[in-house]
Amino acid sequence: MMTQGNYTPIINDDGKVDFYNNAKLFNKFKDFADAHTKARKAKEDADKKKQDEAADLINKLLKPAASSSAWTWPGEYERSAEDIRSELERVNADMDQLRTWASVIAADTAAHNEAEVMVDQMAMCSGALQGGENQENARRGKQKQFNSALAGPKKHLASTTMPVKEVVSAADGLKSPLLSQAIKYGDTIFASGAVGMDFTTMKMVEGSVSDRTRKAIQNLEIVLKEAGSSLRNLLKVNIYLKNMHDYAAMNHTYAEMIPDPKPARTCVAVADLPFGTDVEIECTAHL
Repeated sequence: MMTQGNYTPIINDDGKVDFYNNAKLFNKFKDFADAHTKARKAKEDADKKKQDEAADLINKLLKPAASSSAWTWPGEYERSAEDIRSELERVNADMDQLRTWASVIAADTAAHNEAEVMVDQMAMCSGALQGGENQENARRGKQKQFNSALAGPKKHLASTTMPVKEVVSAADGLKSPLLSQAIKYGDTIFASGAVGMDFTTMKMVEGSVSDRTRKAIQNLEIVLKEAGSSLRNLLKVNIYLKNMHDYAAMNHTYAEMIPDPKPARTCVAVADLPFGTDVEIECTAHL
């Protein structure tokens, strides 16, 4: 084994020193040592030369010629190469620290930029969520309006009951198992046909068609009053004549008894009428 400053002889397998190989190894060791010495000396000379050149340059910069009016370093006229090396080492150390800080700042800047990207992404997500929330709130508002609008008719329908059909029966009216004198449904009264009969005697009144028209209208008025209405509330009148030759006479009495404005009316001729009468009148009125 051979290292710088150390030599171990080579021993043969029989335990004797191998002079031949040891001589070759020793020569190699010596060459190595000489080369190493020369290299170290050359490096030292080069370093010394560089240091001297640097010192000369710095001295020229720091100590101008006496005849020159140039500036001088305050309080100092000479600085040694050792001082310059110390100063350079300090500057290099400061530069290393600055590089370290620059790396940290760069890392922080990258982290900051990444954080800003994340913040922007979060803002976009927040904006999307806010937009979705606004749409949902708008949908709920419309649903609430729809429900409120629907609740009105529902409430109205729930609180509104269908009218009940009521039978109207006047004491002085016609009593018959075949019909009702009138039916009241809500605010409307549907009166059965009336003839010119006196219901106390159950006979038709004597005289002309005008007399029986007058009595038929009077019988209708009795029923309407029983229902809570009157001839002034007539909506529609239907008149049935056995002979159209009686049309003018019937109209004269009708116009006299029915108040203005006159209701809607229909008048037709028929082949025959109950109880052998010549005129029958029915009507619809409101309360």
